[in-house]
Amino acid sequence: MMEERVRQASGTPSPRGASWIVYWMQQARREACNHALEYALARAWDMGLPAFVLFCVDPSYPGAGPSHYRFMLEGLEETARDLAARGIRLLVRIGDPVEELVAACGRAALAVTDGGHTPVQRRWRAEAAARCPCPLYVVETDTAVPPGMLHDRMAWSAAVVRRRMEPLLEGMLEPPPRLGVAIPGFLPDTPAMSPLEALAMLPGHPGAGPAGRIRPGSAAARAALGRFIDEDLDEYGSSSRDPARNCVSGLSPYLHFGQISPVEAALEIRNTGSPGAGAFLEQLLVRRELAVNFCARSPAPGSWGAIPEWARRTLGEHSGDPREYTYTLEDMEGARTHDDAWNAAQKELVTTGTMHGYMRMYWGKMILAWTPSPEEAFRRATLLNDRYALDGRDPNSTAGVGWCFGLHDRPWPGRRVFGSVRSMTRRSLEAKYDIGAYVARIESIAGEEMR
Repeated sequence: MMEERVRQASGTPSPRGASWIVYWMQQARREACNHALEYALARAWDMGLPAFVLFCVDPSYPGAGPSHYRFMLEGLEETARDLAARGIRLLVRIGDPVEELVAACGRAALAVTDGGHTPVQRRWRAEAAARCPCPLYVVETDTAVPPGMLHDRMAWSAAVVRRRMEPLLEGMLEPPPRLGVAIPGFLPDTPAMSPLEALAMLPGHPGAGPAGRIRPGSAAARAALGRFIDEDLDEYGSSSRDPARNCVSGLSPYLHFGQISPVEAALEIRNTGSPGAGAFLEQLLVRRELAVNFCARSPAPGSWGAIPEWARRTLGEHSGDPREYTYTLEDMEGARTHDDAWNAAQKELVTTGTMHGYMRMYWGKMILAWTPSPEEAFRRATLLNDRYALDGRDPNSTAGVGWCFGLHDRPWPGRRVFGSVRSMTRRSLEAKYDIGAYVARIESIAGEEMR
């Protein structure tokens, strides 16, 4: 196990008569290529103790809706089977995750958890470190390079992350060794439920929604990766930005819910030797971990204050500029604007839970262009993204929304409304791509959903 991935968050001594080890699975919701799981099993072997996995469902997670819970818990049902095949039991609880961890650790020798860098995840881990009645270790397994190792402060551009990451990758881009189980099949004497039973117990009975169009789970994630390698990877460098071509991997929901490891995906892609591998790894590793760095180092990454000062200033100076069109939040949510390309992007988001990356940039820029103030535009973009995107509330999509308002970018020549923040227009969109084909494809998907 790479020592750089492991951090002791709490020095609380183990209680006398300790009887088990807990892996508090919260971000890396998978059995395979999970450094935190394997670290917990290694410690269990060292101490001659049984280990089990605890997963806590927070029914009031900020911004999460029925489709998010469904995607997460249906995927976790597969993870429970994968763990069981190795003799590892999964304990699912509904409630406050820190309270449930503290309760599960009453006789634990130690607890292990995975790294998480959204504000909620950071708060959970800090509270757990303060309250856990045994030592708590945090193991980074959802990045190729642990954020603390990559940079000790916020990186302002992809170039900074790329330069720091390159010499570290060879040592870090490897899966953990898979271990056996010292004492199989253990669970403490406490009420347990399956992930699907937990899903049925949540308020609102989650079931319908965009998650139904994308099959959750690690097997589905690997199938999506395999399809992408076979069908689209070779053309990724030249075609990934074309919405009509739709040359995308479809991995973002799986990465968000921890159903596939970025290390596993990166190794699969790199081993192909495809001409598109470099362009894809730039997105999977450099851009994604730039977003993680932003969330890990920003006090409030989803807030207006996290946008660079120069961007907030120039947008504020132009907030009074006349807008050619203005729309309410309800108009935008219902895809009722004059722009069929923007409407198609919003429909793609609502019906599938995803949006083509280039269209997400256009979508966010137009929200800025059609909203009376930049602060309100940022609020709307964040709200719609988090409400409908399966990768909403994620460092990658949080930084993606922020980019539309100047994050990780530089000043450009001034324009009305945008000031010196980079702008996008329908004319430039049409000059580059066959937008009519994109609109037709999304209208077909939306029509199928209505039927």
